[in-house]
Amino acid sequence: GACSNGGGSKDAEEEEEDERSGALMRLLVSAFDRREELAELLCLADVPEETVAAAHCVAKSAVKLRRREAPGSAAATVDCGGGGGGTCGGAAVDVGDATDLLLRLFCNTHSLEDGGMGIYAQASAINHDCDPNCTFFAAPSMPSSGSSSSVPGEALTVRSLREIQPGEELTIGYVPLRLPRAHRAEQLRRNYGFRCACRRCLAEEAEEDADDCAAGEKALVALSAKLRAVIARGDASAEPSPLSKLLAQAKLLAHFNDVIAGQIAVDAAEAFVQVGRLNEAALAYHQVLARARALPFASVAPHRASVGLALAELLLRMATHPASSDDEARVALGRAATEAREAHAALALCRGEDHETTRRAAVLLQRAASLGNARKEAKLLGKLLERQAGRASAGAAGESAGGTACPPAEPGPER
Repeated sequence: GACSNGGGSKDAEEEEEDERSGALMRLLVSAFDRREELAELLCLADVPEETVAAAHCVAKSAVKLRRREAPGSAAATVDCGGGGGGTCGGAAVDVGDATDLLLRLFCNTHSLEDGGMGIYAQASAINHDCDPNCTFFAAPSMPSSGSSSSVPGEALTVRSLREIQPGEELTIGYVPLRLPRAHRAEQLRRNYGFRCACRRCLAEEAEEDADDCAAGEKALVALSAKLRAVIARGDASAEPSPLSKLLAQAKLLAHFNDVIAGQIAVDAAEAFVQVGRLNEAALAYHQVLARARALPFASVAPHRASVGLALAELLLRMATHPASSDDEARVALGRAATEAREAHAALALCRGEDHETTRRAAVLLQRAASLGNARKEAKLLGKLLERQAGRASAGAAGESAGGTACPPAEPGPER
């Protein structure tokens, strides 16, 4: 983040940086009273000067905020222009000390799925790899019986993504691993102060053309803007839909930036659902899923499972839609069960059976099975009713053919 943005609109990346800076500032304020303990516990990476300058801006704001939250402190002023500080709980906090603490926190935080961040001492010792053998997530947990705290926390869980050999180092991803190599490298340099030289990075760097990557990503950004404009105009329901053309173009460019291309397809799918074009929505989700399955990295399992669940829910909706033919319902139901099963297996691996998303996948899988059983029962019942109707019809015809003939009418009297 910066001290000020100089006005104007912000793009998504700038807004994300601002949110991260705000979260770090709040974390810094809460950590002031434990700064000596944290300084011993957390390492300080050799981050570039621009990161230090940004941390200094956040540290100044945090010192101001802490002083406002502690109006009864002994400090009368806070000099945020240089080496001034504020008093926190009776102990002076220098902006320089706050900057040092913030950089230690910044280099050791784990970004959580709900957008928050946390410090976990053991997990902070795990190194980065762009094709890691482990993943991590945080979930709400209550304090242990021996804990003096009564506030629920977020427990971090680290799970293996594949079989790990004895003596093999555990690794996780510090940055979003679906990003292009150049983006991952820049985030690692800026936030953690090192250049990644993992096998994946070296292989991708040897094959990539920087100019082509930049041009391809620029084209994807333009496609994303066009898609938002089409949706805003309400043209998703047009025939043919312009979204289909944008999806086809995004598919060709997906290898330049999988994140942008995937978001284009997901946005298109949601727009198609809104106007009732469920087949086109399913194709859009499948486009994202096919790309995710083509990536040879175990770390994309959570993303693949998330898209698979969205597709499974949509397919179940299609299977029960009144306009779906019997064959369409059968195909949609079978595919929904397959997607839910694969998503459940992936989530059980990377999140565990008790995780909320894994349970959601299990519910979808059970629903697909129930609908499949109900469909089979309805089909059997239909056949049984057909046979019964056939027997009844045959019986009525036989009774008519083999019944007693009517006697001839008696002749009337002669005149």
